[in-house]
Amino acid sequence: GSTTEVIITSNINEFANGDNSSLLILIIDKILIISVILGCYFQVSPLLAVWAEIPETWLNFHIKGITINEEKRRIFKIRAFRTFLFIMITLISFACLKILPFVEAITGSVCTMITSVIAPALFYLLLFKTELIGIKKNWFNITVIILCLYIVLGTIFGIALFYQEISSVFN
Repeated sequence: GSTTEVIITSNINEFANGDNSSLLILIIDKILIISVILGCYFQVSPLLAVWAEIPETWLNFHIKGITINEEKRRIFKIRAFRTFLFIMITLISFACLKILPFVEAITGSVCTMITSVIAPALFYLLLFKTELIGIKKNWFNITVIILCLYIVLGTIFGIALFYQEISSVFN
């Protein structure tokens, strides 16, 4: 709401009040703000390239042109598609502006569960399948059961966190 402040800059500004070294702290504050702005600016292009990679492949934008004109058309199609994608993402972001904290909470909870619980156990099971088969049958069964249980529980808790965030939006 209106009482929300950016944590880093408000804490630094509060710390700077009444301190003799407030000029140094304010300079550090400005450097942090500029770093965040530059970070956001330099992250847009790589993130957009990741978002666009699969649709561009589906639309055959990555097939090299035989002539120079075909290659220029291919590059133009990629740039036009990425511009369109950027505009669409911007419009969707603008539409979600009022519920941005909830969007961040939902993506944070889902991504946290996937990257810290579900994916490591699943990758371990898939990567070391041959080693797991080589151990005694009882231990193999127990290991696979524990990993599968871990994956299932992680998925259930992830869905529970997702449901909790969604229900808090509508309450």
